[in-house]
Parts: sequence; structure tokens; C-alpha cells
Amino acid sequence: MSRRYAPDHKQLVLKIFNDYKGNVIHTVRYTGVPERTLRDWVEEARAAAARRKAAAQRQK
Repeated sequence: MSRRYAPDHKQLVLKIFNDYKGNVIHTVRYTGVPERTLRDWVEEARAAAARRKAAAQRQK
């Protein structure tokens, strides 16, 4: 059974990931979040950022 994380916890883990300069292994060891979960979250965050950037470009 997969574990659910609160959105604020997910954001905190992604901030820690950025603080560790994108080092997955250090982030996983520090937070205890599984590597696959972290990688999925990072990919989701990057995709969301790309969508926001594309939307901003269309607004111009």
C-alpha cells in the first residue's frame, strides 16, 4: 500500500531537495521519502513549471 503525503510535506521535501542542489540521495536519506516518490515529485514540479512558463509566454 502506498503512503500519502500532505501537500505541505511534499513542498518541504522539494525545498530540501533544492537546498541540497538537486542531490536525490542526500534528500532521500535526510527526509526518509522513497527515491521513486521524490523523483516523481521533482518531475511533477518541473512539468508544472514548464506549463506555467508556457502560459506566461501565451499571455504576452
